[in-house]
Amino acid sequence: MKQIITQQFIQAKPETVWNILMETQSYADWNPFIVKMEGTPGMGAQLTNTMMQGKNPMTFKPRVTAFNEGEYFEWLGSMPLNMFNGRHFFRLSSANGGTLLEHGEYFAGWCAGLILKKIGDETRNGFIAMNKALCERAEKA
Repeated sequence: MKQIITQQFIQAKPETVWNILMETQSYADWNPFIVKMEGTPGMGAQLTNTMMQGKNPMTFKPRVTAFNEGEYFEWLGSMPLNMFNGRHFFRLSSANGGTLLEHGEYFAGWCAGLILKKIGDETRNGFIAMNKALCERAEKA
């Protein structure tokens, strides 16, 4: 299994960070990576996400597979025939008077290695850009 995992310390309470993550209708205002999310995050929910992969928008429809209010949110996006599956997650924990955000994705499927060779660095950069933008927004809240 391949993975991309990033971390960001945010000088704001986990509740503040969580609320921003759950205000999906505002993503276009601040999020450079996931520029649009339709649907209400919650266990089993179907979402329609539009993310920027480089300069190109890509829309996909993942299903929420784990949801622990205020702490953890995960979805699974997949391609047919088990070609490529991504289990994307956000984990928040209290740390040093603020929040430690762990943002990542686990990849599987018979094309995962090939696809990640092509988009892995760009994807990591997208995660990091989102983390920084979330940090900025939460610290101003």
